Amino acid sequence: MTIIAEGVETVEQQEFLRAHACDEMQGYLFSKPLPPRELAELLRSTPMPSSPSLQPADEEMEQSDLRSGRKRAVV
Repeated sequence: MTIIAEGVETVEQQEFLRAHACDEMQGYLFSKPLPPRELAELLRSTPMPSSPSLQPADEEMEQSDLRSGRKRAVV
């Protein structure tokens, strides 16, 4: 499951969310709301950074589940 936090305004909130495995964040800390044209220009001119996922890869999950004896539920 991917966790997305909205309304992140401070570095402290960002650090808290990262420490609690939040995958993606949005809010004033990253950008103020933009009109469509400004957003389009921003997306064209700015390389999109990618951050590593905070969730374990499926292989890692399966190995961890096997070692712990847990079963994985599919929802």
